[in-house]
Amino acid sequence: MVTSKATLEKIKKIIEKNYKTITISMLGKKVFTPSEIKQLKDFGIDTDAKDSYLEMVYYHNYLNSIDDPNKPNSLEELKAQQSREEILPKGEAHDYAIETLNENAKQLIEKLEADFTTKVSNIIRANNDNYKANALQNLDRSDSADELVKEATLPKVKREINELRDSAVSDWKRVTLTEMNNAIGAGSVDRIVVQNPEKDLNDIFVYRIPVNDAKTCIFCKKFYLDPNDGTYKIYKLSQLLNNGSNYGKKQNAWLPVIGSTHPNTRTSQIIELRPGWKLVSGGAQTFIGLEEWQKYIAEKLS
Repeated sequence: MVTSKATLEKIKKIIEKNYKTITISMLGKKVFTPSEIKQLKDFGIDTDAKDSYLEMVYYHNYLNSIDDPNKPNSLEELKAQQSREEILPKGEAHDYAIETLNENAKQLIEKLEADFTTKVSNIIRANNDNYKANALQNLDRSDSADELVKEATLPKVKREINELRDSAVSDWKRVTLTEMNNAIGAGSVDRIVVQNPEKDLNDIFVYRIPVNDAKTCIFCKKFYLDPNDGTYKIYKLSQLLNNGSNYGKKQNAWLPVIGSTHPNTRTSQIIELRPGWKLVSGGAQTFIGLEEWQKYIAEKLS
């Protein structure tokens, strides 16, 4: 055959190593079991990576509100802030949030790996099948002629795998952006809940700011932009939490949520609108007093 079974297995190992390298570089080594860590070492992959970027994003949005002038503005400042153990959230609830973010991302990367491996295998097998059919019709050709036929098929295989690689890079960027937005939403919501221990979630009002440009989808405009006053739609925090996730749903079932509204979503933290404050254009807030605020909230929610 043009590509032997042994060569295909080597290709699969290369693909697996690349995706495992991506996983540990994004999520750190805590998402791997001891046996998986051993396998990574056998692959020659550096397993000293301790930081999960999703964990860092979660902590950043838990510790810093969007309007905080003192929030970190670089990766170095972010790491310096999070090196202070005493300010990081503690407890099972926070551990669960981080664990869920990491595990979900790991599963998605594993799915990307499985899909890519299957598609590469299909390309190679299709090429082998074509070669076999050609060889059966030309059983008396010389070995040198047969080698030329094999070589002639390789540019097509190479082109198809390169196109598949480009698609895989796009898929990887989509997963990264989507999962980062899930971490942004989770961290900011957990901060708001902790800051309001005495309140029912029905009494906490929030909004989020989408990127409003030509690329903004109709769903983000519909869910987060208020067409009546040009500001942002306000929700009870309980409603966004009860809406769950849009992952795996068809577009007509999408809802406003605390995480990614859709793949490649571009939205901000969940932001609290405190009692007595009103939204004005540009995302700023102005104080109007509690009496006027009650009327304002009733109008916005209706």
